[in-house]
Amino acid sequence: MRYYKVSLLIILISGCLRHTDSGPESISVPTTSGNNNHIDTLIFQNDTLLSFVSFTIKVPSGWRNANDDTIPKLTDATSRHRLHNRNNKLINIETGLGTWDITYATSTDPEIYRRSYQKLSGFKALIFEPCCNKKGYHGVFIDSVGQIAGYAAGLCIYSKDLNTAENSELKEVINTIKIKADAFR
Repeated sequence: MRYYKVSLLIILISGCLRHTDSGPESISVPTTSGNNNHIDTLIFQNDTLLSFVSFTIKVPSGWRNANDDTIPKLTDATSRHRLHNRNNKLINIETGLGTWDITYATSTDPEIYRRSYQKLSGFKALIFEPCCNKKGYHGVFIDSVGQIAGYAAGLCIYSKDLNTAENSELKEVINTIKIKADAFR
């Protein structure tokens, strides 16, 4: 009887694990990292279109997926994902109800952050970056990309302490955001 319970538990747990369907645009050729023979299959060899629940984004070659096993699995109707840029800096992606509203962090000291608004896929987006080569957050925040149970779902893509070239590259990535229609319905 105990063997049956353990087998059933293993089947239930494996059925609850996240399954991904990677299209041909998100498959990368394995490459070696540095001088060792370690193979990293997550480095994008070409510009790659990544598709999330509510949006798509195009990332440049040399970027890679981060190991998201370290992100706590919260039950707040928020999808969290991370990428590494070419210089191994983390790019955080959050979409859903628990999206970090960066507007509070960037509005506390207007001398530190340069904030501007632009339209991305028809949505008003806050673009933020530190001014005067100071350290801080770089990215985009869109307050309402859809609704979950009647509440507004947001989108935030951000990183911290990027240099000028990395900030320019992140801005190019941000400009490729395409919000999916009715993603949360």
